[in-house]
Amino acid sequence: MALVFAMGGCGLGPTQRIVEICDNRQDDDGDGKVDCEDLDCKDRPPICMTEICNNNQDEDRDGQFDCADSDCFSDPMCGHSQCGNHTIDTGEDCEGDDLGGKTCVSQGYMGGALACKTCKLDLSGCTNQAVENCTNGADDDHDGKIDCADGDCANHPHCRCGNNMIDMGVDGEEECDGANLAGQTCETFGFPGGTLACKPDCTFDKSQCTPPVCGDGVVSGDEQCDDHNTTPGDGCDATCHVEVANLCQMATALVLGANQGDTSNGPASFDGTCADFDGRERVFSFTPAQSGTLALILTSSTDQGLYVRTICASETSEIACANTSPAGASESLSFMVQAGVPLTVIVDSANDTFPAPPSGSNAGAFTLSLFLTP
Repeated sequence: MALVFAMGGCGLGPTQRIVEICDNRQDDDGDGKVDCEDLDCKDRPPICMTEICNNNQDEDRDGQFDCADSDCFSDPMCGHSQCGNHTIDTGEDCEGDDLGGKTCVSQGYMGGALACKTCKLDLSGCTNQAVENCTNGADDDHDGKIDCADGDCANHPHCRCGNNMIDMGVDGEEECDGANLAGQTCETFGFPGGTLACKPDCTFDKSQCTPPVCGDGVVSGDEQCDDHNTTPGDGCDATCHVEVANLCQMATALVLGANQGDTSNGPASFDGTCADFDGRERVFSFTPAQSGTLALILTSSTDQGLYVRTICASETSEIACANTSPAGASESLSFMVQAGVPLTVIVDSANDTFPAPPSGSNAGAFTLSLFLTP
């Protein structure tokens, strides 16, 4: 602590006065002024200095910079003004919300929000990230999303349902838009006829499509099968939906050697881990008379696969699946079996869709040969 000694009045002993210490952030002399604010510390380098009015620094540590500091009020470069008077004076870049017509773009950036801080431009909100253009097929802002798939374009007219354009929106591609049905009709959805429409949310309205007639022998609409009747319990129920349990019960028994089959009129209700075809199938059963190695070879002029289960209706019971060869080539499986343990073998056609097989359907005739080695 600095002490100043002075002679007391009338020859009395010395008195003491505390002098301000300029760098401890305390009011040592109790005059209400701290450190460099106290006149005791005025121009005491290197701790306290007079404000320099053009370097954007707070030399006198009073929280005010350059022309915003009262020390600079009379400086010519400050225009005898003070930041905060709502006027952009000489030496000021801006005043409050008044940016003097300046923008991030005028300052050399691609965009963003320009601000004003102590009458100087604040560029922290400016960015060189481009804004997404919603109609040019490019990822302008480099966020991995293009045009209407970018959330920035959610409210862009081009990306709204109702513009008669099939757009890729934030939630995925529209099915349709107004009169634009993307080339689809009731018939392409498997219905016998009728009028397809588009709902206000840009999804298809199939309510005016002609409903299918279960029992007419033609798989259409939402039918999974149609066996010319509406009798339940025969693998195709009264609403033309597949009865998997009945199909399993009616599985054709396989024998060792060559077995002939045809998937053309089969159901489409099974899937394998390597043959998720959604195509027509034929279901077989086989119970080995002895343990050993069972080999299965499937040959067909069309593209078909096969898979084996221990439980017919259980996809998780699959033990083998083959689907690697193109149409005209053979598929084969080989695995160990136990005597008396039944198996389900399913031949499944590829690229065959309901309700009606397209031209060039892979459903068709095949030969399935079995060989058992003890």
